[in-house]
Amino acid sequence: QGHLHEIDDQLDIFRPITKWAHRVTKPGEIPEAVHEAFRHLKTGRPRPVELEIPPDTLMASDDITIVEPEEYPRPTGRASDLQRAGQLLAHAKHPAIVAGGGAVCAGASSELLDLAEYLQAPVLASRQGKSIIPNDHYLFTGVHFYVPDPWQRALNDADVILAVGTRFLVTGLELKPHQKVIQIDVDPDQFGRTHAVELGIEADAKASLAAILDQLKQITKPRESRRAEMEKAQQDFEKRIRSLVPEQTGILDAIQGKLDDDAIVISGMTNIGYWAHSYLSSKLPGTYITSSYFGTLGYGFPTALGAKVAMPDRQVVSINGDGGFLFNPQELSTAATYNIAAVTLVFNNGVFGASNWDQTHRFNRRYIGTELRNPDFMKLAEAFGVMGIRTAPDGLGKALRKALDANAPVLIEVPLPNLMPPFQIVE
Repeated sequence: QGHLHEIDDQLDIFRPITKWAHRVTKPGEIPEAVHEAFRHLKTGRPRPVELEIPPDTLMASDDITIVEPEEYPRPTGRASDLQRAGQLLAHAKHPAIVAGGGAVCAGASSELLDLAEYLQAPVLASRQGKSIIPNDHYLFTGVHFYVPDPWQRALNDADVILAVGTRFLVTGLELKPHQKVIQIDVDPDQFGRTHAVELGIEADAKASLAAILDQLKQITKPRESRRAEMEKAQQDFEKRIRSLVPEQTGILDAIQGKLDDDAIVISGMTNIGYWAHSYLSSKLPGTYITSSYFGTLGYGFPTALGAKVAMPDRQVVSINGDGGFLFNPQELSTAATYNIAAVTLVFNNGVFGASNWDQTHRFNRRYIGTELRNPDFMKLAEAFGVMGIRTAPDGLGKALRKALDANAPVLIEVPLPNLMPPFQIVE
């Protein structure tokens, strides 16, 4: 009884962080429980589930019937809601689109781009939604992450905002009373959580966006192209950001120049990763991965190993700081053991950079807990049997080319001074 009570307590711990948690106590319950777990995994907003089977249940025996897999069609949205969304967008003077990671997961890239081009609506992405459309498309206005991209003006001017697959956690965004929000999400609990919505549509992004475009075609003609206007805004932004942070943009240019269009970039919580949100260009859906608003330090390197295992024929590069990388350096053993040929960039400034920068510029150089005592990263790589390359920033392009051609796990260390992060801009 004491053991079962302990299991109950453990299950209570899992409930707040999963969308479904369950315990079975008889072997005959296992097939139905597994089936139910997969139903939750395959429907609604992607989130983890937890299924517990106590050891005494695993040791027991019973006659069981395996439950066959089931397909779950995604919701397309109510016809009346889709029709109203079409009306609102058709009559909007300045529509804008905010796309999140849910739109990427739904495979809605082409549908979203078709709709944006029909409306000539600027597309703003969350960090997780950055790769939803090609970042060099003239309607892509950037990622909402502190840096004043053209997205700020686009959203300020918008009278109707279509939010697709996003929790709408837009830094510094305060909507005006006249702005109307249409929110599309498979999880209706997201409606209105951060901003009031005019219309919430519980639906799969891919199917609902296609249906809304069909509605628009019945109401209005395609809008006149805004290419010249939008391209100028993008060029002005790029010029400004290059002049503001030449070191960071130079490093990102070196990375960009060696990547294939389908390369997967894992952007860790580090200076170069932060600037990559706004500056590095993604060409295809699902090619830019970050931990987003949780800000999970140490996320980049192990995530890159998983991405390379999933996509062994594509380039995978992770952007890490020295502090974040040292959360999981033991995974160099995993990379070497299984020859996981991901390239790990470690930008070494000897500090937890953003916090150290803050202490320098806002707290009169009172440093507390931000200075690091790092190992020799080349010796660390060698100890695990991984190729190590140390290079100055101006040699990064050459080093990255060598690492990508090696078809083996490679750690590239780039010593740097502490540089300004985007959320503490000093001009």
